[in-house]
Amino acid sequence: NRQQGGSNIGGGGGMAAGAQSLDKGWYSRSESDSDEFNSDDDSRTPSGGDGNRTSSGGDGGTKGKSRSFDKSKELPAPAPLYFDRDDAEAWVDDEAIARTGTPIVLRYPPPTFTYGCPPSEPLGPLFTPVDDEDYHKVMARLGDPVAGKCGPISDTGYPIGMQGKLVYDCVQLNARRRVSKAESGQKQPFYTLTSESDHTLVFDSLFESGNLYQVYQLSEYEYELVLKNDYNTNGHTQWYFFSVSNTRKGQTYKFKICNFYKRSSMYGRGLRPLLYSEKEAKKDAGGVGWHRCGTNISYRRNDYVYSKKKEGKPKAYYTLQFLFESEHSKDTCYFAHCYPYTYTDLQAHLTRLDGDVEMRKICRRKRLCETIAGNRCDVLTITAPRKEEGDEGVQELLRRPAIVLSARIHPGESNASWMMKGCIDFLTGGSEDAKSLRERFVFKIVPMLNPDGVINGNYRTGLAGNDLNRKWRNPSRDLHPTIFHMKAMMARMRDERGVALFLDFHGHSVKNNIFIYGCDHTYWDNGNGENHPSREDPKPMHSRLFPAQLDAVCPMFSYEDCRFHVKRRKENSGRVVCWREFTNNSYTLESSFGGGDKAHFPESAHLGVSHYEKMGADVCKTLVQVLCVAGEEE
Repeated sequence: NRQQGGSNIGGGGGMAAGAQSLDKGWYSRSESDSDEFNSDDDSRTPSGGDGNRTSSGGDGGTKGKSRSFDKSKELPAPAPLYFDRDDAEAWVDDEAIARTGTPIVLRYPPPTFTYGCPPSEPLGPLFTPVDDEDYHKVMARLGDPVAGKCGPISDTGYPIGMQGKLVYDCVQLNARRRVSKAESGQKQPFYTLTSESDHTLVFDSLFESGNLYQVYQLSEYEYELVLKNDYNTNGHTQWYFFSVSNTRKGQTYKFKICNFYKRSSMYGRGLRPLLYSEKEAKKDAGGVGWHRCGTNISYRRNDYVYSKKKEGKPKAYYTLQFLFESEHSKDTCYFAHCYPYTYTDLQAHLTRLDGDVEMRKICRRKRLCETIAGNRCDVLTITAPRKEEGDEGVQELLRRPAIVLSARIHPGESNASWMMKGCIDFLTGGSEDAKSLRERFVFKIVPMLNPDGVINGNYRTGLAGNDLNRKWRNPSRDLHPTIFHMKAMMARMRDERGVALFLDFHGHSVKNNIFIYGCDHTYWDNGNGENHPSREDPKPMHSRLFPAQLDAVCPMFSYEDCRFHVKRRKENSGRVVCWREFTNNSYTLESSFGGGDKAHFPESAHLGVSHYEKMGADVCKTLVQVLCVAGEEE
């Protein structure tokens, strides 16, 4: 993966980038070597060892000696992958370029979207499959899948026996684009229209965070879609993000995404897909960005089967089916599981913060580490400047406890990024609550823990094929660098100043509302995990204080849906490991991909971007109540 970690433009540039990424692989940006606002040194330092580690290689290379290169034979530097978001001629800073770390060629510049989203859209009707006769026929055929009634069993993560005309294949399209060096070749579609009367939709997903593997045309306006597995896995299909063009006004299309693997889904409880129409967004008056779409939505078990083990029990795939009526001809429409928030979106947001001179007094951006693909994982430090100079100022700063926030460890949970954006905007704002928090705490924020997964359109894992939220107990420096370095940062925070709270933002695919998972004190001594010697035993009911206060502050939050169990299979998760090693207040904040139920805002409606951002701000307001006001009273 490191050898493919550079720019993904085809040809020699990608090879050069791979060599650069391999050379950088031993090193990472040391976030922990300087105090919060004392140093502007951003030099690259060794992430481990004595700092003199060198590579051996070449003919007759000797271990421990520096590797020499013939500069006359060096490959040319790779071309950057993306232009600026505002289509300026200048290239983006090399550190902000999104690298896939794979042979995938992404479309550039990446698609941009206006987020003029409706504030609240109603959930669709609940899906009741018992009224569908075809559903029962499918269930009957699935009665004995081992007997072969459902066709061959897949062990690749992709259904076997697809019917219809193949009109999109991202692997074949990527191969074509890698071979073509012309700019026009980089934008060529998989399917070429035969004539003006050809109404076939033209699909694409080779852009940042895109996910769509294959499309089969069953009839003129009906398509069966296959999602792409997470890289280096044979599953985890949930996130989708793709575009279609060559639409016809007033025409209804049927989409059937046929390789979901979860038995239950919010699509059975009213969730509707997201749509972005380029023509609709560009209207002079009344234009709208991402909005809900689809009718006759269903989520059903189908007759494709798979097994993750050669002799394992076969399981059935599930199909999301919906109808879509185009409002414009010759339009390009994007469909997504949730509001996209890409690595490029994050870099643009952080660059705006970093470019504000006044903002730099309270917010400092640094590189936590580099990912497998060579992308930067950023960490923000938000706190008020020192009140005193010299040693007294340093000691005053060290007396401020740390609050650690993180998001996007699961790349397909883009709603987590919108909540994190609300947090960052609040903490860097001018409200009295924000000033109070900055004066009392040092916020360490990692907005995107899995940049590689986000860029590649994964749902659950990183490039190594691992769920990073199950690697917290003993992360690998090479395979899980962001978790490794974040744990090191938190250990330093614990030893220097203490960690008041850890909160990890997530999305939830099967429940409504927004809620928290915490750790009850009764699981402290159950022997399933290792408690750090410096940690005191948690007090009874202590883990309930923060979510209870959040329920009082935020009408979207549901305390009834909160859970405080620590199951054995969750012992390696960030919530549990940080609870055992760093702080009594360790939580994951779960936000539904759907919306609120009848008892919580938005009542029976989808959660939108504005709701997610407000939730992030409400988290900060709750921190004031729990950690500032309660601390003074105590």
